[in-house]
Amino acid sequence: MRIPKTVKDIQSLIGRVAALTRFISKAADRCAPFFKALKGNKQNITWTAECDKAFSELKEPGPLIFNPRAWRHPYNLPLRIGYSVNHDFTAKDVFMIAYLQHTRHLLATFDAHLISQVPRSENSHADALARLASALEQGIGRHIHIEFLDQPSTQAPLICTIDHSPTWMDPILKFLQNQTLPADSAEARRIRYRSTRYLILNGSLYKWGFSLTYFRCLTPEEGNYVIQEIHKGICGNHSGTRSLAHKAIRQGYFWPSLHTDAQAFTQKCDKCQRFTNIPQLLAEPLTAMVSPWLFA
Repeated sequence: MRIPKTVKDIQSLIGRVAALTRFISKAADRCAPFFKALKGNKQNITWTAECDKAFSELKEPGPLIFNPRAWRHPYNLPLRIGYSVNHDFTAKDVFMIAYLQHTRHLLATFDAHLISQVPRSENSHADALARLASALEQGIGRHIHIEFLDQPSTQAPLICTIDHSPTWMDPILKFLQNQTLPADSAEARRIRYRSTRYLILNGSLYKWGFSLTYFRCLTPEEGNYVIQEIHKGICGNHSGTRSLAHKAIRQGYFWPSLHTDAQAFTQKCDKCQRFTNIPQLLAEPLTAMVSPWLFA
């Protein structure tokens, strides 16, 4: 990078530093001499020794991490992360903290590591990578392989837990699939009688219906989600208990506690309790009180 000679060059330099503020500590203090150079007549600038010193400090490359087993594969780190790893500075930015934790996690996999500052003359490969973005904008062909990541390397993978707790459908599924009944004779007789109303389609349990052919059987957790979507989803109208239960049935869903869950959900809905019609009926009938005549 050449020494700025015009006002436009200094403004371009300040813009680049502003884009790298996350990786440069005290970027505003470092650019203070440049702001002083822009004061006064904008036709000519005064490049002082203080500006030259600040410009030289900005060009200093960041420290590198080397694997002792393979010294030919250095890992280039931003200057601020390298200083944070050495505990010279404290990371306060959220993204910087995430990158610092990821760096320390990678360092734990090394038998040994050394963080040192590499002179610019020996850091040509990192400079080529830094200039690659501007080269692409100018339409210059590139010969360096670039991997585009879908998400930051510091983002942890999303892990979802699967609930295998027993449900009301398990005894019926066991009987329909394997003819397995509980040890209790009364419970076995009840499961055998109830199973005649159910069948398995594509691995899912369905119930025979009167108005509809099949009802998709749901667990209480899945049923709660269906009630929530019908009641206050995109097309929800905060319907009452019976209307909410009948809408779930018309959509082809069933679980034993459907009406009870619908009633409990509407009673806990904040908007339904705030804006519902207040009944004007008295809590109990009036009781007439007959007063006797005084002095009778």
